Amino acid sequence: AEYIDLFIKELRNSLQASDINLPIGVYNSSAYGRTQSFQYVCQDWRSWETQELVNEHHPMFMLDNMTRLTRAMQSLIDIKKKGTVFGPIFLAEAFDPAQGFVPTAQMCTDAAIRMIKQGCDGIWFCRTSEIEQYNLWPVAQEISGYSIKDIRQKDFDPMYENLLENGSFTDGFAGWTYKDDADSNNTVLTHCENSSIRIDLARQAKQSLTQSHRFCTHPAMAVRSLRFSFNYKAEIQHADSTAQVLLCLEYSDNHSETKSFDLRNQHDWKYENIAFQVDHNASLALKNATVQIVFPAGDGTIWLRTFELIYDPLDNPLKN
Repeated sequence: AEYIDLFIKELRNSLQASDINLPIGVYNSSAYGRTQSFQYVCQDWRSWETQELVNEHHPMFMLDNMTRLTRAMQSLIDIKKKGTVFGPIFLAEAFDPAQGFVPTAQMCTDAAIRMIKQGCDGIWFCRTSEIEQYNLWPVAQEISGYSIKDIRQKDFDPMYENLLENGSFTDGFAGWTYKDDADSNNTVLTHCENSSIRIDLARQAKQSLTQSHRFCTHPAMAVRSLRFSFNYKAEIQHADSTAQVLLCLEYSDNHSETKSFDLRNQHDWKYENIAFQVDHNASLALKNATVQIVFPAGDGTIWLRTFELIYDPLDNPLKN
């Protein structure tokens, strides 16, 4: 790291001595943030900023998930002094085109808005070939028209991400798959005005809501822990079993595990918040997480207000 610092310092002195006014830009590496970049590739961002050695930061952080991306960006923004920080749309790694897992327009715009809100001075796409490969020129054009001022005035947390689509049911049942064991066409789900949903138990059949979320299976970026929370109330007269939430975790070596949580009779709203470790090592990573909410056959009503699956904020490898 000291040799790299010395090289940048000598380069800057040489430019100044030659009366050449050019900015010095750097590619900040490591998907995880400043500490890991210092340890793995000997880049001491704090030293570069403290000594005002560089002018521009162009991070090469992965777009595998928004939580990790924004955490890594925050570790750079936190030590920013005078340098200009660009938020990366870095598409090459962390995707699996053979399996249909590719960067999308929505992912790119979401990442850009989050990073601008965090404090990035601009956005950069890493390679033209990637924009061509994934047909993202229209997205690049859209992002180029964003107003930094307008985005920063919006009220949202750029580091928060509920991995479940429509986990707060603001759009009814969008993103969720409904099934009942009787193969009936009778819908017993209702979207309430307070963005919750109501499920009337059916006497003859179980019902379920299901949603899956895919993770990057690169072991170097393996998820270490997750946090799962849900808000519900239940008024059940009788049922043939307990209503349950099942969380099935599938791994890159094709083994799986299921965690279950009971939804007990609760006439007032109850909030459950559970954090748990995820299997991971040098060759193993979480591949998919499927949430299934199972409602038993019986009489009664269950209301769901929120379901959230997030990276555990306590499991933060980016702490300095």
